[in-house]
Amino acid sequence: MKVLPFLVIALITLNNIYAQELPLWFEEDFKTNLNRWYEVEEYGHKVKHNALYVHADKDFRITTSFDIKRLENRGKYGIQWGRKNRYYYYFFEVNNNNEFQIGYRKQEDVNYLLRWKRQKKVFQKNENTLEVKRVDEDLVFSINGKKVYDIPFIDFFNSGVAIYHSHPQIKINKFQLYQDMGIINVSEEVESYDVQKQNLGTNINSKYIDKAPDISPDGKSLYFIVEDHKEGFGGQDIYFSTSEDGETWSKAQNIGRPLNNQISNFVNAIMPDNNTLMVINAYGKRQDPDEILAFTHRTKDGSWSYPKSARINQCRKIGNWVSFHLGPDGKTLVFSMLRPDSRGGRDVYVSFLQNNGIFSTPRNLGNTVNTTGNEHSPFLAADGKTLYFDSEGHPGYGGRDIFVTRRLDDTWTNWSKPENLGPKINSKGSDEGLIVPASGAYAYFVSDENSYGGLDIYRLRLPQELRPQPTALLTGQVHYISDRMPIETTLRVYKNGNMKEVFARARTNPQTGQYKLALAGGDQYTVIANYNAARENLLDTLNIDLSNLPKYEEQELDTIFLKRISKKITPPKTDPKTLNVTTWEYNDNINFDVDKYNLRQDAVERLDAALRFLQKHPTVQLEIIGHTDSDGDFEYNWQLATRRSYAVINYLIENGIDPSRLIQRGFGESRPVSDNETTEGRADNRRVELRVFRKE
Repeated sequence: MKVLPFLVIALITLNNIYAQELPLWFEEDFKTNLNRWYEVEEYGHKVKHNALYVHADKDFRITTSFDIKRLENRGKYGIQWGRKNRYYYYFFEVNNNNEFQIGYRKQEDVNYLLRWKRQKKVFQKNENTLEVKRVDEDLVFSINGKKVYDIPFIDFFNSGVAIYHSHPQIKINKFQLYQDMGIINVSEEVESYDVQKQNLGTNINSKYIDKAPDISPDGKSLYFIVEDHKEGFGGQDIYFSTSEDGETWSKAQNIGRPLNNQISNFVNAIMPDNNTLMVINAYGKRQDPDEILAFTHRTKDGSWSYPKSARINQCRKIGNWVSFHLGPDGKTLVFSMLRPDSRGGRDVYVSFLQNNGIFSTPRNLGNTVNTTGNEHSPFLAADGKTLYFDSEGHPGYGGRDIFVTRRLDDTWTNWSKPENLGPKINSKGSDEGLIVPASGAYAYFVSDENSYGGLDIYRLRLPQELRPQPTALLTGQVHYISDRMPIETTLRVYKNGNMKEVFARARTNPQTGQYKLALAGGDQYTVIANYNAARENLLDTLNIDLSNLPKYEEQELDTIFLKRISKKITPPKTDPKTLNVTTWEYNDNINFDVDKYNLRQDAVERLDAALRFLQKHPTVQLEIIGHTDSDGDFEYNWQLATRRSYAVINYLIENGIDPSRLIQRGFGESRPVSDNETTEGRADNRRVELRVFRKE
């Protein structure tokens, strides 16, 4: 019975020991620079640092291993903590004479808490591991696992950490930071989510570093960078791959010039139209240090235009590490950057495209999103509210985790508490660069866990609560009425009846006239084709109601038709009596339902008869004339008549008729054949006429 108190005491002692064990929060082996270490020269030392930090009010443990087997001359190496900048920090350093010292720098003055002390027995010949550890109110210093000194804890200048050496023959092998970052904000559902991430495979990933992915909103085009590929242009090159089903990806190709050059290049956003890319880095002579971004557009031959620079007002960038993403509206820019007003490391900011073509002065997203560590790779989802980013400052599973937060109002500084995306995405290593197509079904991101090379691109099906709000992906086309040729133009989108402010823009594909829009649910939109008085004399408008959108969906929009001034086609006058055709009644009409332009079954039967006639008489041309009743305004009826005539034309073309044999015309409500005052009369007027245009 007397054993029990001993067991209780032993268990309490063991529990206290385990309670003091700090979790490994960050680890670096320096084989690659995945974690973006800066290396700078300071007072004769090579200093490595990034935005890693330690909590001043919590226990921590910093260990660094230095390889000195090649060191022949005198050299120093050590750890800095409580660092503010190169003028304020504490240090623990050793030399190759088996000595160590402890002190701090305050501006230009170096103050020593302990001057060089010899401790030969703890040093090793080839590698030495230094450790600084806070235990309650003490700082404990160790070399190769053996305590050599301790002092009372001293308040930090700031929370930064750095490692350094004074000789090129000294190599840093490993860095580890242990600290309790706090409770990870992850829901039980996400933490227990039972889906494994998928490596996108060798068509995408390589033995090189593959990172910084960006995916088109339709999920069918993927752009990313490959570092130092032997067949590349140099540094970081843009590669792309396409997929028809979102599952199987084509072999990635270098996008080539003009987007790739000898400098590092990135794609930072793909507009929903898939005809515009935002890229980053120097193209030509940069006139302004704030001209960091550039835009390129798809050309008529399918290539990309030379990027045109864009400027951020008062950018005030510090250092080289930046990341950008442009929202699907083409106006909202979120980015990570170190600026004078950053909290510690790189913070996430927002800037808006103004009417003068310049992005506004950056606005910090605030302390809910940003920490004293690095926040990086922000991605604004298609709903314009859901933000994904990676962080070294929020509690996580490893050195850099990916989080999601949602914008709560239009100030852009009021956000929900960032939620960790869970252990299926975040690992003990580095996880970053998450992107999501408009559907929100899958997340694409970068990880070094079980990769082919340094970093690979993965995907994982997102749990519902981590997805953006419902969005619609809309596809349409813009053509000329006269010859159905595609129009290369820009469309403007307005929201909730506010016609004074353009909400978003889209460009058409110059080869096809196609455009795409990703619009969030909960609102109503108006889409207007860009007016060009030199070429067009009509503006077409589409109204889209997404106010009750329950989930993601894809919609085909009505084709927008614009009318040329310079190439107006006037059908030649013909006398039907002179036509050498007597087997066809050309004055019969194809009728339509109210406000519709889809073909009814009776219309299909009449068109099948027309097909037989056109096949029998291969040189005959047919005039196809659209009409409406008088309900609705004149412009709307003109558009509806045009769509009805093209519904007929499309059917004939799809069944093998050469488009050159078909002539389209539309008169709207202007040529009724019956009285619009009666139901029967209006039904007669909702028609398309088929008339012989040229005899055999």
